[in-house]
Amino acid sequence: MDRVTPVSTAIAILGDVTDPLARIASTAALLALLNGCTSFGAQDFDEGWRSAVVVDLGRAGELAPKTDHDCAVGAAPNAPYLVVRYRDHGTQTWSLGTSDVPPGADFRAGEAIDVNIKDCEVRRP
Repeated sequence: MDRVTPVSTAIAILGDVTDPLARIASTAALLALLNGCTSFGAQDFDEGWRSAVVVDLGRAGELAPKTDHDCAVGAAPNAPYLVVRYRDHGTQTWSLGTSDVPPGADFRAGEAIDVNIKDCEVRRP
């Protein structure tokens, strides 16, 4: 049985490209395609969607003061509250807290989710 490698996968998708320039162009096209599958499109990003990680779950009264951006201003202190950490541009991360959690959502600390930094909506990717 042949071992599957990134090169063998690329050859299977793109064909056996022998011209070096064609190989570079084909590889660049494949990488662009794969990158598009793992990141937000420009429109989603402009609409406020960011990849995030759940860092804490609890109640608004105890967690809201610890966030960079509190989306649950005015929420009852005992309202369910979710804190996520996301990167907007560059290397600095920001925390966002929200009580706008979909009904029945069972988020866990460390889980990768999507967050909208404009309207504070959270969803699974």
